[in-house]
Amino acid sequence: MALDEELTKLITAIHQKDCRGAIVVTGGVVQAIAWLLSVPGGSRWINEVTIPYSAHALEDYLGGRPEHYCDETTAERMARRARERAAWIEREHDLVLGISATAALVTDRPKRGEHRCHAATWDGTTLRVHSLVLEKGTRSRPEEDELCSRMLLNLIAESLGLTERVALRLRSGDRFTERHQAAPGPLWRLFHGATRRITQLPGGALQEDAPVPKAVLPGSFNPLHEGHIALARVAADMIGAPVHFELSVTNVDKPRLSGSEVLRRAAQFEWWATLELTDAPLFMQKADLFPGCTFVVGADTAERILEPRYYKDGDVGVLEALQHLAARKCRLLVAARRRPDGTIGTLRDLKIPRLYEPLFQEIPLERFLYDISSTAIRQAGKPKL
Repeated sequence: MALDEELTKLITAIHQKDCRGAIVVTGGVVQAIAWLLSVPGGSRWINEVTIPYSAHALEDYLGGRPEHYCDETTAERMARRARERAAWIEREHDLVLGISATAALVTDRPKRGEHRCHAATWDGTTLRVHSLVLEKGTRSRPEEDELCSRMLLNLIAESLGLTERVALRLRSGDRFTERHQAAPGPLWRLFHGATRRITQLPGGALQEDAPVPKAVLPGSFNPLHEGHIALARVAADMIGAPVHFELSVTNVDKPRLSGSEVLRRAAQFEWWATLELTDAPLFMQKADLFPGCTFVVGADTAERILEPRYYKDGDVGVLEALQHLAARKCRLLVAARRRPDGTIGTLRDLKIPRLYEPLFQEIPLERFLYDISSTAIRQAGKPKL
């Protein structure tokens, strides 16, 4: 269908809005994509368009199988995932929008269920969902796709605070509904203290209250490098369980990370590893979030845990921290680490109070030596992997 004046006016207004966004559609609603890209200006704000058309492709995009492939919940999950993608790509912008649509329209075989479409947008604080059940047997596939595409454009305009709309031209048997819900996302909740831990699953989906892993490898991951990966593999083999990585948004030695910086570092783990995002700079706090966990660390990190200057009460604070780890049934698996002067620091070099020696276990030097520095990689400007 050629663009008419009404559609062109709406899309031009959308393109002129100061926004960044990613769009994902499945099952149809492809005319909306064509229209948006046919009017000049789309590249100013659309940073990704994804069409996971098969069931397996959609499962891969979402990081898991949805209960239903075409309903409001799936549209919401798609929009949240799209915004995560947009934020990772854009990294710094005030308004980042995830846009989705999932449809079940006319096909080359009769459908027993309703012909329908669910579209959603998510801007990090507000979820908007528009749904349309179409009168069955009265439109061709292109006509159904056009109607759903118009609905999606109106939803985008509404999400951007625009007044322009296009006519839907509904029939008596059509049913249109809309829902708005202000609900901050997991990252917002983490940064504003509403939660202290969220889990980024392989595939990028964020989850609160995920099961506590048996092993965690904390780090700043700036950048993630092969040393981190190799250490995780050796530790997983010794422990007999997968190792999750952990990034705290606050650090005792450095400024708090910005949201864009957290997204940049988290993107390094997308699709292949589980990342725990926390607001727990101290191991006492990590132990509260991961009771019964083994923390995988280098000898330099283990040394800092035993360093009085990191505690308000000095030596007493060190003992309190170790007691806290013991009470939470946590322990530390320590890897040898090459120092800047070329010497090698190991667990045996640490002054561990005798009572708490059982908390520490050494990774044999012949199995692993942590000799890669993230700082050196940044200074050299070398690839991270």
